[in-house]
Amino acid sequence: MSDLREVVTSSGATWAAVDLSGATDVSEAIDSIKGVLSFPEWCASSWDSIDDAFEEIRRRWTFPLMIAVDGLRPMVERQPHLGLNIVIHLNALSQAFSVAGDQLTVVYVADRWIEATD
Repeated sequence: MSDLREVVTSSGATWAAVDLSGATDVSEAIDSIKGVLSFPEWCASSWDSIDDAFEEIRRRWTFPLMIAVDGLRPMVERQPHLGLNIVIHLNALSQAFSVAGDQLTVVYVADRWIEATD
């Protein structure tokens, strides 16, 4: 995974690593993402709130952006519907940024490959 991170950052893109392994509901998953990326303080931990904050989030994040999501496998094993919800909404968010002219790529990591950031 460090090779991918190096390629991403050396090309000028932003890298963000998110661990969702401990999330038991949507709000905890979004809180994990909010712990890594900048969100408006008023933005709650729901997909609807992220939609409402979309333009402000666009101004805060640096694009192109790659989010490496770890912990999806244990989530899917515990709560398949939650894992699917996360994947569907992150995909929709990626598409919304693309339509707006920004590049957000989400990759899903297997078996704890994410390294601590500096």
